[in-house]
Amino acid sequence: MIPNQKQLGLSKPDAQVSRPPIAEAIYTTLIISTIVLGWIATLDGLSLGWDSMNHHFYLGWMAVEGDRLDIDAFAAGSMSCQFPYSYAPLYWLQNQDLSGTQAAMVLSIPAISSIPAVWLITWSLYPQINIQASIARIIFTGCAFMSPLWWSLLDSTSNDIIASLPTLWAFAIVIWRAACDFTKAESSQDGCYSGSTTWFVFCGVFVAISLMLKISQAFAACSILTIALASAGKKRTFLKRSLAMFIGALGVVLTIWGPWAFKILMYCGSPIYPMLTHFFR
Repeated sequence: MIPNQKQLGLSKPDAQVSRPPIAEAIYTTLIISTIVLGWIATLDGLSLGWDSMNHHFYLGWMAVEGDRLDIDAFAAGSMSCQFPYSYAPLYWLQNQDLSGTQAAMVLSIPAISSIPAVWLITWSLYPQINIQASIARIIFTGCAFMSPLWWSLLDSTSNDIIASLPTLWAFAIVIWRAACDFTKAESSQDGCYSGSTTWFVFCGVFVAISLMLKISQAFAACSILTIALASAGKKRTFLKRSLAMFIGALGVVLTIWGPWAFKILMYCGSPIYPMLTHFFR
């Protein structure tokens, strides 16, 4: 005899995927973040490399005190024109008379904020409500943070984790809403996709922010767009998602990145200097 969903303690698939158990996400985040903070506590402080001394502190200085594009002549080389505001916490912490370990703990907040995003991806792929599924999702989420590269960034002044955070959340939302829409399509009579249009506005915002912070996120952004549009199913949903992500991204460009990009264009010759300078000459 094959047990039904009620006997297994599962809700209907369409309701199940769209309503992730928030408590489990919190537990998972607390478990992994405790390990992260415990590991940072064993370190002697932040590691300072060439990039730290060349432009990390300098960009943070510009973010907090105001840009110096009309004063300094490439004080940090071509990196002087990088969007500086992700380095503001580093400069602020430097002025708070904190130890390197304390500063590393504060700077690990973006890394910790990525944990629920990874958990949401595991929920989207394995949306079942039972003990075995919960344990599996916690293990899967933990495995995502096993990379030595990720751990090495926890005591670094780099902005890689901050720049990757919106990318990861955009990816998580795309996977989650695609799973919701597929499930609803399977359970409806006409196989119609709901679209989750509003959520894709947030995806557009997150993708634009990640590109604003670090242009190298473009490769990840392309994969997010591919998944979002390829999972649309219907032409109408495809157009809705495209428009929603464009609106979200355009809002970021006009309100956050645009003013800085215009300054860089005027002083450095390209809004994403040193790239594409020959197009703006």
